[in-house]
Amino acid sequence: MHRIISGILDLERAQSGAAAREVCDTGQLLRVAAGELEREAINKNLALSLDIPDGLPSVLGDSHQLCQMFANLIENAVKFTPQGGAVNVRAWADGDWLTVEVADTGIGIPPEAVERIFDRFYRAHQPGAEHISGSGLGLSLVKTIVDTHGGDITVESELGGGARFRVALPACDVEP
Repeated sequence: MHRIISGILDLERAQSGAAAREVCDTGQLLRVAAGELEREAINKNLALSLDIPDGLPSVLGDSHQLCQMFANLIENAVKFTPQGGAVNVRAWADGDWLTVEVADTGIGIPPEAVERIFDRFYRAHQPGAEHISGSGLGLSLVKTIVDTHGGDITVESELGGGARFRVALPACDVEP
């Protein structure tokens, strides 16, 4: 219950648009977010790899929200990837954009569910995911944070073939 209430409050804060705006070191935020999930990945015998080069562009935004967004994406990848699989986090500059990709070798998302995965409280019915807990708020929060930061998110998935989430955020040319 606490997690659901906390998720709703986070979502409402993100939707209010009252986020702090600061120059954020995206590489550092990604490393922190991945570090939060490292123990869970180890416990599942997952290969959690980071390809985060030095010198990534900064993003103007709310560092807490951005870190939470990255952590939610990585957490989902870890949760929905069976023992022995892999989760890959990579980031790169793409013109005036910073692109972050979280890809996994997990159970995948049913094609009919892909359109709805960002809806509040929506959880896709996936074979093999019955034992995985969640409130259906994580990806809704991710989408809200991406939107409030002027970015875009896409997803590619195949049942049994994993998922790939790609977030593009406007880069700023100021050093953190």
